[in-house]
Amino acid sequence: MEIVGIVLFGLGILVSVLLHEAGHMVTAKAFKMKVTRYFVGFGPTLWSFRKGETEYGVKAVPLGGFVKIVGMTPQDDDVEPGDEPRAMWRQPVWKRTIVMSAGSITHFALGFIILWGLFAFVAHGDPDKTNAAAPVVDSVLPCVKVDFAIDPKTGQQVGCVEGKDPASAAATLGLKPGDKIIAVNNEPVPTWTDMTEKIRASGDQKVTLTYVRDGQTITSDPVTIPSAQRVKQDVDPMTPANQITSAQLERVGQLGITPVAVMVTDGPIGGISGAWDQAPLMSPVASAVTKMHGSRLLNCRASCIVSSPVRRSMCISNRAR
Repeated sequence: MEIVGIVLFGLGILVSVLLHEAGHMVTAKAFKMKVTRYFVGFGPTLWSFRKGETEYGVKAVPLGGFVKIVGMTPQDDDVEPGDEPRAMWRQPVWKRTIVMSAGSITHFALGFIILWGLFAFVAHGDPDKTNAAAPVVDSVLPCVKVDFAIDPKTGQQVGCVEGKDPASAAATLGLKPGDKIIAVNNEPVPTWTDMTEKIRASGDQKVTLTYVRDGQTITSDPVTIPSAQRVKQDVDPMTPANQITSAQLERVGQLGITPVAVMVTDGPIGGISGAWDQAPLMSPVASAVTKMHGSRLLNCRASCIVSSPVRRSMCISNRAR
């Protein structure tokens, strides 16, 4: 399955590159520029065919693709007699700008469509509904990191080390995935938010938990809730860990569990909003590609627009209670 995933990922990148080059080709043709070649890959040609004045084909090394537009600069010598008016460098700046940026715009549109599909049809966790739902245990953390610390090598928050850091209260009590917590110190906690508020306020104090397991209600013995240094809840959760200041930290009680997330799909209409909210995450890549092509527009010495794969990763972190 790992090999299949790698192959599918590679194909996805290749399709993205082809659509990028198609953006250049379609806009160039729309402005009556002459496009002579549109190829997948580099190196020797394996297969091709001609339709109209454009040759389409596949080359031996599938690590990108290119589209050739005649006369990208005045120095190019690929303009045949009679094609001079169709040379790219003779077109108005606004037309050349559209052609050069069309690939990046296509990438952005493709990313938006993919995000829309994910939000519209793929189930994902809803933080608001999870916080409003009954507190059901999804996982139990074995220990708790009492002091907030950053790994200088990775810039990430240092996690707890079992056997070195204090055991979590949840592990001490023997909580298990699927346990539904219904009370803290005999006070009902109908939602995850209600439960976390009581736990956070109980650092270094003993509490009892009442929970339901396999239909049986159990009240635990008193257990001490470790007081741990954590990021304040009003701090933007997307703030990098190595940028957190001491003023943004507080000591609160930590039980050591994560919740069962409420999974939802946004539907076709709601997916638009979800995709739009995430669209700014795509802007650094689009900006980089646009700047790259913009430099070619000002000082181009190649006769082809060439794409190479770009990979970007995103980290999402969850806070356990």
